[in-house]
Amino acid sequence: MNKRDFPIIELENVTKIYKEYDIQVVALKDVSLKIFPKEFVSIVGPSGCGKTTLLHCMG
Repeated sequence: MNKRDFPIIELENVTKIYKEYDIQVVALKDVSLKIFPKEFVSIVGPSGCGKTTLLHCMG
């Protein structure tokens, strides 16, 4: 196996819930993602769909 066989970023079943008082907002639900070396990836979607939250989860 070489380096290209292994992902440089891997998320598996990531869920992020924001809580404020009695309100829960599910920002991400069961998101899985693998990014391999030399791949180009775009994260697109409407405002408020969780793009920035996903990036924060990746570190």
